Amino acid sequence: MNRETYFEAQKFANRWSIGLAVSSSVVIIGIFGWGMVRQLAIGHPWGGNPMSDTALALVCAIVILFTLGLSGALVFLLMTTTVTDEDVTVRFWGIRLRRVPLNQISDLEAVNVNSFREFGGWGIRWRPVHGWAYNVASGGAVRLSLAGGKRLVIGSQQAQELAEAISRGRDSGKAGR
Repeated sequence: MNRETYFEAQKFANRWSIGLAVSSSVVIIGIFGWGMVRQLAIGHPWGGNPMSDTALALVCAIVILFTLGLSGALVFLLMTTTVTDEDVTVRFWGIRLRRVPLNQISDLEAVNVNSFREFGGWGIRWRPVHGWAYNVASGGAVRLSLAGGKRLVIGSQQAQELAEAISRGRDSGKAGR
């Protein structure tokens, strides 16, 4: 029986980064939007060596969509962590990125991490010394030591509760063997 014993959903928490991304998007969209209006609607070439109208429309559309996509990713990013009787699963936007069977976890601890110092930022990260990290903010996390010497860090706003859920699952799995 594979029953869920812990669930946590987290959103990207750094308001300064979100504000910077959104304001940068507004500026980029404004610049490229003005370029399109200037050249396509008003008829004044945009820049010293202007593109054709078709190329400009295509490039501007790609830049604007890409910018909106990145900003939207930050604003709507959702990371979920689930612990069941058998495994720990981490998902971003519902896509399963990592599933770790509980019997593969040799050790764990609730820790406080500085995501930039240890991993170079938030999201899905890998560093040779620290292993993989899945997080949306600095702060609480659970550091797992896996069979074979690999390491994994899972960010959590409830790191102690996550560590306890994983420990209970490991303990109940050992008792069942």
